[in-house]
Amino acid sequence: MNQITIYDDKQTSRVELEEYFPLRIVFDPAIGHNRFVGFYYGDKSLLEFTVDRQSGIVRQFQIVICENYQIKDSKRDIPVASETGVIALNYPAHFDCDTFILSAYRNCVEIALSSEAANEHYAVGQVLFGINRTHELVSIIVTGVTEEEMSHLENELLQQCD
Repeated sequence: MNQITIYDDKQTSRVELEEYFPLRIVFDPAIGHNRFVGFYYGDKSLLEFTVDRQSGIVRQFQIVICENYQIKDSKRDIPVASETGVIALNYPAHFDCDTFILSAYRNCVEIALSSEAANEHYAVGQVLFGINRTHELVSIIVTGVTEEEMSHLENELLQQCD
């Protein structure tokens, strides 16, 4: 049963610039008993979550490698969140996606993990988690990305292709 759950607590998020990772979002830097959940598309795209081993609450996520991306010179309409809180994932350590596309807009970054559209969005800080009707994660939108963060994202993506 692959599901995403939202809890009614408040949590913030921040983009952390780190060499080799095009995008890293940190929610809770606490070091504890964590496990990793990877969303894979073939051998050339990986989104990795660090989650609490017991609760599944997301501590951070990062794009490790991304083969299919697009830089758009336009803005994306940002969906309205249906709930705000803390996200927990109930996924295996390795999950194969049916698609994996990163789209960098002038006002956000979107990661599509499924060809299925999001039914609703859960907000955690500046991140919107798009879920389908069965509460599976289908997309992620990071809002409020600065010019410096966008430049870092583009540079790291380009270096992965070299």
